[in-house]
Amino acid sequence: MKNLNCIKAMLTAVISGAALLAMPTTMASAETDVTEKDSVDFATRFGDVNFDTDVNVSDAVQMRRFLLGSSAEMGNWKNADMDADEDVDVFDYILLGKQLTGKTPANGGTLRLKVVDMMSGEPLESVDVELFGFCDDYCYDVGRWNYTPEDDTYFTGLPTDGRYTYMVNLDNLPLGYGNGWRNWDQQLFFNYDGVADKEVTVRVLSDKSKRNINMDMYNWSLGLHQTYYGTVCITDKDGEIYYPQLRNEEFALPDGEYHAEFKGFDYPVALIDPESDFGKHMKEVYPDVEFTDKSKGFDFTVKDGKADRKLSFDFGPLPGKSNYINVNCIDISTGKPLPGVELSVIECPDTYAKTIRTWTSDETGAVKIDGLTMTGSNAYKLQLDKVPEGYTGGFDEYYHWGYVYEYEGTANLYFSPVTEEKNV
Repeated sequence: MKNLNCIKAMLTAVISGAALLAMPTTMASAETDVTEKDSVDFATRFGDVNFDTDVNVSDAVQMRRFLLGSSAEMGNWKNADMDADEDVDVFDYILLGKQLTGKTPANGGTLRLKVVDMMSGEPLESVDVELFGFCDDYCYDVGRWNYTPEDDTYFTGLPTDGRYTYMVNLDNLPLGYGNGWRNWDQQLFFNYDGVADKEVTVRVLSDKSKRNINMDMYNWSLGLHQTYYGTVCITDKDGEIYYPQLRNEEFALPDGEYHAEFKGFDYPVALIDPESDFGKHMKEVYPDVEFTDKSKGFDFTVKDGKADRKLSFDFGPLPGKSNYINVNCIDISTGKPLPGVELSVIECPDTYAKTIRTWTSDETGAVKIDGLTMTGSNAYKLQLDKVPEGYTGGFDEYYHWGYVYEYEGTANLYFSPVTEEKNV
């Protein structure tokens, strides 16, 4: 990771000697033995032969021993395959030596990192940085170092194809940073996206910064503000990340133009489509509400410390999903369906109280009331409007669910014939 010119003299002698070696043609076949022993069959950092998260002279020594046949072990043969030709040979050894002596750049991508204050953009002093890589089902440690603005901190040799994702994690921030509750977890994920050089800026909000912006997430089915459906990524107009994983909270931004995009967790909710049945239903109930398509996020501007619009993501049920209630009216004297009971189902009886269904029971039995898309406390009221003459019984019932996901509610209403009053 650092400039290794201090070992240049020693390595020059090692590499010069290696170039004169007449390598036996059987040496390359040693790769097969290594592959069978290695548990990680992908490169993590080109040049990290012994798989200790660093690239230095010990990696050249390890590769030389392997090529000469004095050792059949190598920490990660993919890391040793410097020219990525699926073979570890003397040419890889020479490339590694040239990299360590500064004669040639490393294979793979380069990472440069900046850690700055969110509001001012000024670099922070002395921050511990951890870099992790993700490939297929593996997570591995790439390296750790202490960042300072004066140090041209960089990593080289990082694989850049689409299989790889990287995460920067900050620790031991300066006093006054990173201690605010629910103020971002100091992690930033990135990919190379086809480029060889990557410059990543991690912005950190001071604990004392005034939270001048609020991000809301509202579930219209529940009628509640929620915090756990996912996170929001805030970038500027150039795509630079300011908040990679913002939650439903207050935060701070300097004046500028921004974009907010939602990244959902695995919950049975969806961003509201204004043209969906649910979106149109909410518009009928709340005529003053304006829904927009936020599936690709939305743009906003901060001027004089204030956002030019309400920052909110609106949620409703998953498309095609609803709940239902099965209603049975039963003659308790016969155990059979009782006809003539008049009933209604009222949506959100404590707020807008919209009657969505009225009917009269008959001899066929259960009635299924489906298409129910509201949840939460007292989402629906089953209202008993009229009991047939000669019967008594039944009562109003309320129904609610946590989510809209084909959940069932059952109402068994029992009615008794009215008989001559007796003195018991």
